[in-house]
Amino acid sequence: MKLTPLTPGRRFYDLFRTQGNLVSETLTELGKSLLEGKSRHARLRDLEHECDEATHQIHNLVNSAFITPIDESDILLLASSLDDVVDLAEETGDKIDLYRINSVSDPAKQMGEYLAKAGIEIAAALDRFEGFAELKP
Repeated sequence: MKLTPLTPGRRFYDLFRTQGNLVSETLTELGKSLLEGKSRHARLRDLEHECDEATHQIHNLVNSAFITPIDESDILLLASSLDDVVDLAEETGDKIDLYRINSVSDPAKQMGEYLAKAGIEIAAALDRFEGFAELKP
């Protein structure tokens, strides 16, 4: 394994932005699935694979970096948590498909809307993550 003396921190943030966009798109797709009562499992599965790839890239980057922009364990925890969100959304889409759900209750539709909005907020936070610009507690 080749160690990079000073891995550009920007690459970590680019991958986090990628993950944030994938979380947003995945939760939006799941929300649409709940609102429409239609399976979007194929698209959710594709997004899940893309997020897995970004997560692997982050792990590889951490393993090859001599210095990271933030603590290694924090980087891995964030990457893993974002991947978990996408994994669970894809699993939900799988269940919608598996059980052939075509009618969704109003509370579930509302939850889909909340998920889509949460995904947008997650992506926006990760866009501002580099340098911790404009982050508020």
